[in-house]
Amino acid sequence: MPEKLGRLGRVLPDALLLVTRGGVILDANGAAGRVFERAPASLEGERLAALVSPKHEARLDAFLRQCARSGDLIPASLDLPGSPQRLHSYRVEGAALGAAAGSPVLLRLRTRESTTNRFRLLTEKIEELGSEVSQRRRAESLLEGELQALELVVTAAPLETVLEELVRLAESHGSEGLLASVLLLDEDGEHLRHGAAPGLPPAYNDAIDGVAIGPAVGACGTAAYRNEPVVSRDIETDPRWRDFKELALANGLRSCWSTPIPSRAGSVLGTFALYYPEPMDPPAVDRQVVGVATRIASIAIGRKREEAQIERLLSSERNARADAESANRAKDEFLALISHELRNPLNAMLGWTRLLRMGNLDEETRRQGIETIERNAELQGELIADVLDFARVSSGQLKLELQPARITEIVEEAVESALPDADSAGVRLDLEASPIEPASCDPGRLHQVVTNLIGNAIKFTPSGGRVTIAVCRVDDHARLTVADTGQGIDPDFLPRVFDPFRQADASLARPHSGLGLGLSVVRQVVELHGGRVSAYSEGEGKGATFVVELPLHAAPAPVKPEARRAADVTGLRVLVVDDEVDARELLGTILRHRGAEPTLAASAAEASAALDAIATSGPRSGFDVLVSDIAMPGTDGYALMRAVRRRGDGHAAIPAAALTAHARESDRAKAYAAGYDRHLPKPVDPEFLLAVIADLARGAAAGRG
Repeated sequence: MPEKLGRLGRVLPDALLLVTRGGVILDANGAAGRVFERAPASLEGERLAALVSPKHEARLDAFLRQCARSGDLIPASLDLPGSPQRLHSYRVEGAALGAAAGSPVLLRLRTRESTTNRFRLLTEKIEELGSEVSQRRRAESLLEGELQALELVVTAAPLETVLEELVRLAESHGSEGLLASVLLLDEDGEHLRHGAAPGLPPAYNDAIDGVAIGPAVGACGTAAYRNEPVVSRDIETDPRWRDFKELALANGLRSCWSTPIPSRAGSVLGTFALYYPEPMDPPAVDRQVVGVATRIASIAIGRKREEAQIERLLSSERNARADAESANRAKDEFLALISHELRNPLNAMLGWTRLLRMGNLDEETRRQGIETIERNAELQGELIADVLDFARVSSGQLKLELQPARITEIVEEAVESALPDADSAGVRLDLEASPIEPASCDPGRLHQVVTNLIGNAIKFTPSGGRVTIAVCRVDDHARLTVADTGQGIDPDFLPRVFDPFRQADASLARPHSGLGLGLSVVRQVVELHGGRVSAYSEGEGKGATFVVELPLHAAPAPVKPEARRAADVTGLRVLVVDDEVDARELLGTILRHRGAEPTLAASAAEASAALDAIATSGPRSGFDVLVSDIAMPGTDGYALMRAVRRRGDGHAAIPAAALTAHARESDRAKAYAAGYDRHLPKPVDPEFLLAVIADLARGAAAGRG
């Protein structure tokens, strides 16, 4: 039979007693000693009845007998003296440790206070478990809401729909009574725009839509500016709400917490704000919700912006591709057009040349043929000049030769030169000109602009129509207007009217000729002058109006030009170098006809031989002027000129002019760099060429003098 509690019984927190069936204490643990305020060992051998309240002795004896007879745990209630002045009521449970007659009884004593504490602890545990269950359910609900919002993002729902879902998620899972909003940072990075706030008053949303961010602009404007969360515990006393306080308070908003919505790079995409009806700091539960909401908002906003950027890039690429395809088509049409425009005058020139060669033509027919050849040659020259001008414009090599000039006079001269074409077309020209003081401009290029605009107006105006040209001063600009009563411009074509290679009608059946380059050159020349040109038309059949505006830059005092001397080339020795026999012979004929002494060379080698030969041919040795082509087989004109400048005789300083079809600005620069004194693009007027040769020879003679 056990007469001791053992090690386990001694360390249990409950008060345990091992007693005989007659109530003698065999053993007690530390907790039992504390109940009786005695050492456990001193209790051994004591009768338990002597320790309980006298009124409970009989109850104790009956309780012990009942425990001895039953193998079950028997409860009872006893009063034990905890101190001389105070009794404690204990709940006692007992059971016999065996069926034998002498088996001891094990008793467990617990105060009613202990029972109450255990109940309280149990209640607290239940409440704690309930709170954990509630938190878990809330977390599950929040996770479900987060997944729903993410699903909207993945399925490419509209951004406003995603943001409104996040706002509702915050309002349903956050503190009671809070309202949420999302503001988006504008692309300029300086203003916040409405994103979503279905619960906030519309008047408040409208008032803050577009607010500029700054260091003290409410909670949202400040959070976006600083890129950090901002808490306004009391809007009424927060100085950052100075401009919005009355509005917020009038709508029941007393405190606000705003946190930035970050991009993946850390920059601000917008703000997520919570508003409360009372002054307060945001609780932890709201911080958790906002953390979820801002994370998803960042994904949604970033994705939408990336999609918008991709769409802009794709749109730009599509537009660029369409423009490139359109430009390629326009260039193809232009090549076909220029072939047509060049072949037509060539056909007339070749036909009349062969008729004249055959002879047997009367004088009137011969005169008609010569005029036709001359007219078509001039037309070809104009076409080539348009192409060269466009090439200079495209490469940025078109240079203005600025000088003081009267714009009104330039316009009057252009109108006068256009009168024959207008009379021939049956079109009336009206000029309304006001005097304008001299301004700095390129008279030749402005004349080209005016002539082109008037020529176009005449071309597209039917017989009996009218073209009105007006020039006047408006503030610090000169305004030129060319308006016609012609066929007008299709509204779809009007935005491209100044584009190169563009014609409203590029078909083979088009009634008018031309390359479609003139208006492009007009725009470039006007813009080089610092001006602008625009076109207006109410549609086909309603005429067109072109307006040029040029700034009136102050012009320096005009210098009286020196009267040009007559081009006298009599007796000049001129070395002509050109591999094209027709061009070479033509120039020789012109020079001989005017009294010069030309020597013709078909290559750079022949030119060098001629220079060597004449240098040793007598007292008046050497050529006076060298005129050379550039593009020649073997050694080109640049190499020839460099070789001449390296000669050791007097020809090293010979005046030289490059006469070439290479007419770009870069070609001009290369010619001067090689050593030429002048650069003359083909075709060239014979009188102008003779004047250049005479000037070169005269300059060289003055230098020798």
